[in-house]
Amino acid sequence: MATRGRRPAGKAAVAAVLAAAAIFGVAFAVDRALRDNGVERADARLAAALRASSDALNARVAHASAEAERLATSRRVQRALAAGDRNELAAVTRATPDPILLQTSGSLAIGRRVTDAVQRSATVGSVGEVTAFVPLDDALLARIERPSDARKGILLVLVRSGVVAAGPANLRGQRFSPPAVGRERTVGAERYRTLGTPILAAPQATELGALLPKTLVDSGGGRRRWALLAALATLATIVLLGLALRDVLRRRRGGGERRRVLGPRSAASDGRDALAFVGDALAATHDPEALLPVILGVAIEATGAVAGRLVEGTRELAVRGRLAEDVEPLVVRLAGPDEERTLALYPPPGGFTEESLELAHWLATQASIALENAHLHGLVKAQAVTDELTGLANRRRFMEVVELELKRAERFQSPLGLLLVDLDDFKLVNDRFGHGTGDEVLRALSDVFRESLRDVDLAARLGGEEFAVLLPETDYPGAAGVAERLRAGLASLELKAPEGERFGVTASFGVAVYPEAQSVDELLRAADAALYRAKAEGKNRVTLAPTPR
Repeated sequence: MATRGRRPAGKAAVAAVLAAAAIFGVAFAVDRALRDNGVERADARLAAALRASSDALNARVAHASAEAERLATSRRVQRALAAGDRNELAAVTRATPDPILLQTSGSLAIGRRVTDAVQRSATVGSVGEVTAFVPLDDALLARIERPSDARKGILLVLVRSGVVAAGPANLRGQRFSPPAVGRERTVGAERYRTLGTPILAAPQATELGALLPKTLVDSGGGRRRWALLAALATLATIVLLGLALRDVLRRRRGGGERRRVLGPRSAASDGRDALAFVGDALAATHDPEALLPVILGVAIEATGAVAGRLVEGTRELAVRGRLAEDVEPLVVRLAGPDEERTLALYPPPGGFTEESLELAHWLATQASIALENAHLHGLVKAQAVTDELTGLANRRRFMEVVELELKRAERFQSPLGLLLVDLDDFKLVNDRFGHGTGDEVLRALSDVFRESLRDVDLAARLGGEEFAVLLPETDYPGAAGVAERLRAGLASLELKAPEGERFGVTASFGVAVYPEAQSVDELLRAADAALYRAKAEGKNRVTLAPTPR
């Protein structure tokens, strides 16, 4: 008898351990999701740093081009080149802070030629040529790096032919291929979160890379702790529910009025039912819709009700047993996001005991807590894959989907289109009207996406003013058509600043398609290069990545 008495207790202990393991497993999963969200924020910081440094580099290239044009139109330079005056040409080069080369139409060349540099040339009629250089070296990195990025620990490097050519001393000479989308890579002896973009104007294949040491990647600890607290609250709810059921079952085994109402049942059967209810609750705790029938079943079993139903307003959510129309049910409210949700329990012959009434209200309170925890878990899960400002998918969600869609495209031999979208002169909008108006511009573009795309398409905000659109089963003509429709839709909008001034915005689009690009990295690089060309060619346009001949 002592052995049989210990078995239910042993099973309950095992169930409690399994319950704790399940809850902490969920907490660990949420912790991992938020850690990924921290990685996403690190990728956004890298993207912003890379974008700002690329803009600064482009500005220096534009300055070099303007300097070459200025010197080419200078009468002093024209006369010196025509006369082949070495001294005068040397004086001009000394007076110019950046490296230049002055060449006559003959063999005379005065100045400094820089091989690893972006160069911009201007002809001087028939007498010669002026070339200005932007050296791709450590000095350039120091000029284009934002101090705020350096304070955050972000490192800039120049990569030539897969080797770091300029940057921090511990990275120079190391093998490194900057990815077009955030990736964790080992460079030298350390792990970094990395991102890169090609410098298309360079004389040879050169990339600008941004790296963040893994130790500085924010893991979102505060939000993870909140999620863990929510999980622990769920665990407490389940434990209390189990204790209450155990108490009820003990009283049933003692006989009396409860035994007469419910009819003959074995203690072993009651124990199995209780454990099954707790197990079902654990399995469905984080899905409110799946949790509702479990709550109804637990309430019926614990109170001795013959039937029950859950109602939200006029909508029936769950039903169990045969509902007697001539019997007044016990109705308890389930507090939570929707105050109209109620639990109706139909009494057995003879009605509910006082104990059953108290237990029904107590169970309603615990069920409300469980539903609220499930609701919070859903919010945390949604935040991990959604951009808060625009409501679009975030970078993490986009990378998950593009990997899956590319595998599907490979399996079924179907095309997959990708658009990279960048708002034109977005910084000017922020500087002129404020960041609040800038946020409205981002939301306006998001609305254009939602109105123009199919349900199977995915629009995502990658960070800042950069967006991506994934188009399953869409080839080059189709993707280009979608991009043009989105571009025109945005350009047609008339936005309003806080002071009432009306203004418009445009965006540039880069288009790439699988199978022309064979991997995720290739797809992103091709679309990014096309976007860069769209910007360079005047903005507010759609540019396609070149297709293999």
